[in-house]
Amino acid sequence: MHKKSFSACSTAAARQFSKPARNVSENFMSSFSAILMARVNSLLTPLRELSDRLSRLFCCLIRHSNKYK
Repeated sequence: MHKKSFSACSTAAARQFSKPARNVSENFMSSFSAILMARVNSLLTPLRELSDRLSRLFCCLIRHSNKYK
């Protein structure tokens, strides 16, 4: 009987300890992914602007070259 109550206590204790650990890891992962997404977006913004400018430039060049055909 003593063994059974110890087992129940240790299981309850393990549940109590695993819950905060899981929350900490989930919080870490969510904040890490938020930081990572912010970094990726900050890197992609100049690339998007460059892509827009290049596409406008190519459109202008195509229109210009079609003018002289």
